Amino acid sequence: RALVQPAPRVERPEALTQLVALVHRRAALDVWAVRRQLDDLPREEPAHRVIADHLVEIPALDLPDYLARLGAQALRRLAITPDEALAVGRENLARRSIKGLQRVAPGVYRSPWRDHLDASRLVLRDMIRCCRVRGDHVALVPHRDTLIVTGSQDVEGLCRMLELAAEDLKGPRALSGIP
Repeated sequence: RALVQPAPRVERPEALTQLVALVHRRAALDVWAVRRQLDDLPREEPAHRVIADHLVEIPALDLPDYLARLGAQALRRLAITPDEALAVGRENLARRSIKGLQRVAPGVYRSPWRDHLDASRLVLRDMIRCCRVRGDHVALVPHRDTLIVTGSQDVEGLCRMLELAAEDLKGPRALSGIP
């Protein structure tokens, strides 16, 4: 729907409550460019922040039927900068994530929400740091509905992480198999 429906016209007060920081494949930027070309719109670099070689954080509106990514023009209409939009999106996501990640094995945590924003919670560093792990925190977002965290010094935890991610990576909407 996001590819074929026109961008929604949402006014600022409502938009600020619907903003989320969406973690997506970096290749999504190319899809955005194709959509603009199909709609015969000027090429516009979407508002984003690179968070890994293969992942970006994009401001989006969490609408009832789909997530609408916001470009620079939409953000100007809302009188908000890309950095401000991402900050508000992270705050909104944090408010939805109060209960935190669930422990599924010793030193292994998984997202419980299944609201198409689980992978986006990768940007909620404080929530990830609350997970008690051995070594540095390692996160994996194999699917938009999955965030898995374990420790870099936990061989069993890393193996469990890969087991949990395997099914998500085989199915539709796989995101990334790179921790």
